[in-house]
Amino acid sequence: MRVTLVLALALALSGCTGMLLGAGSSSSGSSSGPRGGATSSPAQLASDSAITAAVRNRLIGDGTVGRYDLRVQTVNRRVTLYGTVDSYSARDQAVQLTRAVDGVSSVDNQIRVDTRRDTY
Repeated sequence: MRVTLVLALALALSGCTGMLLGAGSSSSGSSSGPRGGATSSPAQLASDSAITAAVRNRLIGDGTVGRYDLRVQTVNRRVTLYGTVDSYSARDQAVQLTRAVDGVSSVDNQIRVDTRRDTY
């Protein structure tokens, strides 16, 4: 019962986030696999949405990486991180936080480090 409620909430929130951030910029899943294979099941899409929401919450709540605009995409439990940070330690922290989320099978780190980036 609790898992169903969490998945339903994650699905509802992922749709709102997509509208706020713009279509496609924060998708949590895909109708095809990572290499254009078979269509994901509704259960897999719900699981991917829940993972995306959990990763986002963990990243936003962290004092180091919470100030960066990082994007998260999950397909078949594989999480890809996008964005730019100003240090290698921030990039590593984002990956560690993502790996610690239940259900994540792997992390594809596409976060760029720009040491010239102005910080707050």
